Amino acid sequence: AAMGQNRLINLYDSFFSKVNLSIAQILFGVLDLESKEGYKNLKNTFTQLLEWGILPIVNENDSVATEEVKFGDNDRLSALVSLIVGADVLLILTGVEGFLKEEKVFPFLEGISKDDLNLAGGPSGPGTGGMFTKLKSAGLLSEAGIPTAILNGKKIHAIREFLEKNSVGTLIAPSGNRVFSEED
Repeated sequence: AAMGQNRLINLYDSFFSKVNLSIAQILFGVLDLESKEGYKNLKNTFTQLLEWGILPIVNENDSVATEEVKFGDNDRLSALVSLIVGADVLLILTGVEGFLKEEKVFPFLEGISKDDLNLAGGPSGPGTGGMFTKLKSAGLLSEAGIPTAILNGKKIHAIREFLEKNSVGTLIAPSGNRVFSEED
């Protein structure tokens, strides 16, 4: 993990520098969120980077995480980051078209039900969580008033099609009210 992070961040830097976008790496773990001070430090770091126009590249600090204190998957991590920054929406890019019900993409969910989670199952590829963790994360955000979209990241222009036409993927709408304040 420690060696791979360097390679990944160099790759991201090479990619984003082509479009004149600076990046910064943020590695953190569960313990960083357990104290109010740790949470506040993370929130301030994200806020400052975004104000400076710098794209945070976020990952769990895998080289020091243990089974007892790890997020477990990037879907959960992305939901927590969305809560920390008070995101307008979370886009989860994956290798499938969206959440499938009866072998068809289900374009819209309002919140996440137990039936949805049962249909999702577990990991379907090399990842750790599959659609189940994506829906769990979307459910957490839905309750906090943040929508989530699950899109096929392998599809060219999937993000643009979602943002402009809402014609791809699955949108999980907020079921709760936004719960953010300046003091968060």
